[in-house]
Amino acid sequence: MPTYDTLLYEKQRHGVLITWNRPETLNAISRQMEHELSDALREAERDPEIRAIVMTGMGRAFSSGYDIGGERPDGKPFNPYNLTDAELEETKKLLIAQKKLLMTRYQDYDSLDRLMRQGAVWAAPEFSETYRHLTVLRKEGKLDFDLQHVLKPKEGGLGWVDTWMISADADSERVELAHNWVNELLQKENYVRVVRSTGYGGTVDVRDLLTADENELYFMNRSAEAAQLHMFDQPSSPEKWERIWSDVEAS
Repeated sequence: MPTYDTLLYEKQRHGVLITWNRPETLNAISRQMEHELSDALREAERDPEIRAIVMTGMGRAFSSGYDIGGERPDGKPFNPYNLTDAELEETKKLLIAQKKLLMTRYQDYDSLDRLMRQGAVWAAPEFSETYRHLTVLRKEGKLDFDLQHVLKPKEGGLGWVDTWMISADADSERVELAHNWVNELLQKENYVRVVRSTGYGGTVDVRDLLTADENELYFMNRSAEAAQLHMFDQPSSPEKWERIWSDVEAS
């Protein structure tokens, strides 16, 4: 198995985990890391046993971008959510270089479900819905491999909260109707159907209406892990990011 100064290369089942290992710089991409990453990807591509490549970063950030060294033009410390034009351009190059590693968007749960059942994908971010579905199949004896759901919060959103908004021209009758609908949805006997159909714990405590197996599946205890999470900044220059994503998609 190859060894690198700036990366950790670990084969696992039919995949390889590549960890960017410069935590003292928030895994900023140096020239050496860039060369080693290229070598590691070629090594994985040559290995007939490897079907998937997963990348992660050592420490509290995946990467802070390119290690450009010296003081930034604005005199401020590096912030991955407020990039200069030069840094954005380098980010685009890196995204384009990694496009060939992507098999599916994680939001496409049906495709992810099929790929994981076939063994084509062995790791995915934010796959809780697929994890719960495959866990049920495993208990029913329809899968021949074990699953693990790992939560490693470093930086990101604290989660989605359902929101209902009322437009400016809504009259009192419609507002009352909307409130009544929300109140009806949040009744435990109704919300338990939401939990069972979507596979999410939700925002209503319906544990007394679920079986022991369902409680274990839908209400995993993750308080200690979630306590490590902190909210990220808003990305700068949304219009520039739109241009970059268009270039990446067109590449």
